[in-house]
Amino acid sequence: MCETEKFFCLGMNIKPEYMMLNIKASTDVEAIKILAENFFKAGAVKDTFVPAILLREKNFCTGLQFEEAGIAIPHTDAIHVNYPAVAIGKLENPVVFQSMGAPNTPVKVEIMFMLAIKEPHKQIEFLQLLMTKFQEENLLRRLMKCNTAEELTEKFIACLV
Repeated sequence: MCETEKFFCLGMNIKPEYMMLNIKASTDVEAIKILAENFFKAGAVKDTFVPAILLREKNFCTGLQFEEAGIAIPHTDAIHVNYPAVAIGKLENPVVFQSMGAPNTPVKVEIMFMLAIKEPHKQIEFLQLLMTKFQEENLLRRLMKCNTAEELTEKFIACLV
């Protein structure tokens, strides 16, 4: 369950300033870089985060195709993180990522969930929770219909509990 602070849930900071709507990008690298730089400006991650997350995506793809949408869950090592947080980026137009577990399989990603996880053992737990939640009917559609960062934050937190 979420703790008393409005933007803190399951050990993760989930705030409107981490959210980006209508990201204009033509490649996965460009999309990740835009969201990661915003995450850095917000203070959640260190200056090493952007190059580290780009390198990790190159070696370990994070695209996933769900019935409702293609998503990506870029993340990297805890040493690049100041505190645990989630950033969400809605893409103006789908961008091709490579599939997690099948690197030569393209996934048209419409929404990214960028993770800044401070404790490595919690990464697997949180990823498993996300995988379960993303399979719920209409969840991704509801998130993609959000028109403000505040609405996206509230709906994402609500889906986690």
